[in-house]
Amino acid sequence: MMLKLARTLNRSVPQYRSPLYVGTTRSWSVIKGTNLDFDNIKDANSFKTNSELFRAIVVYTMCGIPFIVKNSESLLNLSQKIIGEKATMGLVRATFFGHFCAGEDRSQVVPLMKRLGKYGVSGIMDYAAEEDVGEEEEEQPLMEHRVEAREGVVSARTYDYVTEEKCDANMRIMLQAIDMAAETSDTPFAAIKITALGKPAFLERTSAILKRIKSLWSENFGCRKTEINLEEFQAGLKNIGIQLSPEDSETLFRGIDNTSDGKIDYIEWTSSLQLEDMTTRKVFVRSGHNKSLITRNGVIPLLSEQETELMDKLMERVNTIGEAAYKKGVRLLIDAEQTYMQPMINHIALKLQRQYNKEKPIIYNTYQCYLKSAKNRIKNDIRRAEREGWFFAAKLVRGAYMVQERKRAEDMGYQSPICATIEETHNNYNDCVRLLLGNIDHVALMLATHNRRSIELAVERMKELDIAPEYGIYFGQLLGMSDNLTFPLGINGYKVFKYVPYGPIEEVLPYLIRRAQENSSILSSSDNELKMLLKEAKRRMFSKE
Repeated sequence: MMLKLARTLNRSVPQYRSPLYVGTTRSWSVIKGTNLDFDNIKDANSFKTNSELFRAIVVYTMCGIPFIVKNSESLLNLSQKIIGEKATMGLVRATFFGHFCAGEDRSQVVPLMKRLGKYGVSGIMDYAAEEDVGEEEEEQPLMEHRVEAREGVVSARTYDYVTEEKCDANMRIMLQAIDMAAETSDTPFAAIKITALGKPAFLERTSAILKRIKSLWSENFGCRKTEINLEEFQAGLKNIGIQLSPEDSETLFRGIDNTSDGKIDYIEWTSSLQLEDMTTRKVFVRSGHNKSLITRNGVIPLLSEQETELMDKLMERVNTIGEAAYKKGVRLLIDAEQTYMQPMINHIALKLQRQYNKEKPIIYNTYQCYLKSAKNRIKNDIRRAEREGWFFAAKLVRGAYMVQERKRAEDMGYQSPICATIEETHNNYNDCVRLLLGNIDHVALMLATHNRRSIELAVERMKELDIAPEYGIYFGQLLGMSDNLTFPLGINGYKVFKYVPYGPIEEVLPYLIRRAQENSSILSSSDNELKMLLKEAKRRMFSKE
C-alpha cells in the first residue's frame, strides 16, 4: 500500500508503504486472532513449568501481604544480617528475581527468550540494574542525588548522576542490550532511559529552554492561529522586543519557512529553532538564517560552556546508541520521564527519528497518556513526521510519575498536567489508541499496557479497520505480570512482547522491590493474577491432559 506523506504541502516527499510489514496482507480472514480469550487459564500459564507456577503463586501471595511489601528493604537487610548475604540472595533468586527477571547475563537471558518465542512472545531487552549513590560514595563535583525524583514513583526506575564516565558505562550496557536483542528475536526491541546517559539537572535546564521556544509561538506569534505570514511574524518579533531590519526579519522568516509557502506554523517554528542554536562555545559558529538574532538577545536563555559540553557528550552517546540500533535493525524504545525533563527527551527522540526512521521505524518515543496534552502531542508529531518524510513510531503508556507530578504542580503553583481521575486517564489512553490505529499506514505502535479493556478495544478496532494481528501493532507487558493478556495474544498471532529485565541480582533489587509494590498497590489486579494461578494449579493436579 503506497502512501503519500505530505498531503497539504507544496513539497515533494518520497512515498512510503506500511512502516512495519511491507507487503503483508491486512485481511482479517487469512490470519489467526479469532479465538482470543483472556480468561483462558491454560493459555495464560502455558509457558510455566510446574515449579514456575508454584513460584508465581508464592510471589503473588507475598505481594498481597502489606507488611512484607511495605518493609521489603528492611526485611532484606535484616535477612542478610541473620543468614548472610549469600543465603538471602539465594532466596531472592528463587522467588522474586526468578519470577520478574530473565537472569543476570546473556547465558541466562537467551534461553528464556527462545522459550518465549515458542509461544509467539518476543522480548524487549531492558537492563534493570540500578546503582543508587550511597553516602559512602566519594562526592564528585557534578554528582546529583535524585532523592526527590524517587518520591511516589513505583513503576519506573530513577538514575543518580555520578560522573560522565558512569554515563559512558551506561551507554555501553545499552549497546550490549541492543546486541542481545538482535541475537534473540526476529523483531528485536531494546529500551533506554535518557537520564542514564546525562545529568538530570541539565535535562531539566534544557527542557526549560525548549519550553520557552514553544511559548514564544503561543504568546507572540500563533496565539489562536495555526499559521502566520511575514507581516504577522515581524509584528511578533516586535512583541518579543527584537528590533530587526525588514531585510533581516525576512531572511529569518524564510529560513524558518521550510515549505516555502510564505507561511510559518507551529511545527516549522519548533523544528527550526533547535537547542544547538542556544549554546555558548569557545569558538561560536553562527547557524544559518540569522537565528542568532533571536538566541543572542536574551529572549531565550543560552547554555553555558559547561552545559554545552554536557549536551555535546549526551548527544554523542544517544547518537552512538541510535546508530547501533539502526545498523542491527533493533527498535529502540526511549522511556518517558518527568514533565520537567520530558521536552529535552522529546527533542532527542525527534532528532534520532529524523535521522534513523527514514527507511523504517527504529526509534520509538514514549507518550504518557495520564498527561492532558498527550493526544495533541501525538497529532503534532504525526503531522511533523508526514511533513518531513520519516516514520512516526510511538510507545503508548499511562504514566509512572502521577503522585510526584501533582505534588510538584501544587508546590510550584501551576495547574497539574495530569488527568484529574483514573477514568480520564483511561479515556485519554483509549482515545490515543483510536487516533494511532486510524493512522496505522504510517504509524508504528507499541501499546505498553496491562489494562485488559485497552487491549480489547485495540483488538476490536483492528477488526473494524481490517488490520491483521501481524500487520503492525505491538503489545507489551512486563515479564512476570499479566500473563493472561500476553500469552493468549501470542498464541493467536498478535505481535506481543515481554519487557525482559536482566542484570546482577544485587543491582536489580530496587527493580524487584518496585514490582512487589506495584502489584501490592493494584490489589484487584494482583488478586486476579493469584486466583488464575491457583485455578491453573488445580487444573493441572486434576486434569488428565
